[in-house]
Amino acid sequence: MVRSRLLVAGLLLAASVAVALAVPARRSVAQEAPKSDSVEREPLGYFMARKLDHSQALFAALAVSDLARASQEAQKLALLCLDEQWNVVQSPEYGERTQDFRRTIGSLDKAARAKDLSGAQLDYLQLAGQCFSCHKYVRDESPPRRK
Repeated sequence: MVRSRLLVAGLLLAASVAVALAVPARRSVAQEAPKSDSVEREPLGYFMARKLDHSQALFAALAVSDLARASQEAQKLALLCLDEQWNVVQSPEYGERTQDFRRTIGSLDKAARAKDLSGAQLDYLQLAGQCFSCHKYVRDESPPRRK
């Protein structure tokens, strides 16, 4: 039990360091209203920034054991999955990846509502891995994206 908690804590620490090093400092989309012309020119970029903001807020909630907030952020990410901008690639594999993401975010939300911090943290780590894998797929392997 103690060993698994230490493993989860270590993985979360490693993930947070990786995110901190990989993501350039910027103001939160929620704190900064986008310029209307930039939203029209880059709706996908704005949408991706919203996903990143909710993912970071979810991580922060889990890091401080705020399971109520973690559940809220998980639900916000689940809603983004339903947005038409989510479907940047029309392929069976991308659809499967989206379904996997939805299952994992649902499991995370369920764990958070059940006050299962370790379960929610493990689901978050799985979710992060799915994000990395899917972004690589979209960038390197997928059919042409829709505009």
